[in-house]
Amino acid sequence: GTDAVFADLVSVDDIVDGHLQLAFDHHTIVMDALQALRDALERTTAATAFWSGGFRISDLRRVYELVWGVELEPGNFQRKVRSIDGFLEPTEISASSPAGGRPARLFRSRPSVRRLTTPLSRDSSKKPTSDG
Repeated sequence: GTDAVFADLVSVDDIVDGHLQLAFDHHTIVMDALQALRDALERTTAATAFWSGGFRISDLRRVYELVWGVELEPGNFQRKVRSIDGFLEPTEISASSPAGGRPARLFRSRPSVRRLTTPLSRDSSKKPTSDG
């Protein structure tokens, strides 16, 4: 019986890009929440909360790409996350790759670690563009 009947799950990209207009101050609320999440991914292990078991580093990279809105260079990302003391620990499990080949090692975050000793940076992880 209220305007909540029109509530729906929508793509954050549609909000950010301006393709979807929100009522009241909801655009500001979404943008503030997105910025808080982006900041949290730089300093915490929050991105690993999407899996209850292990995850491939490529899966973790995809979370960062989606939230940050940038394409990350796979090799640089892997070196960076593996170099941060206490961020990831390997599991005893491997997962087959969708493309075939050698099974990928699965990782998890250490339960005792919530803050990263070295922050991840959106800017230093970007793939180089054609103009520089």
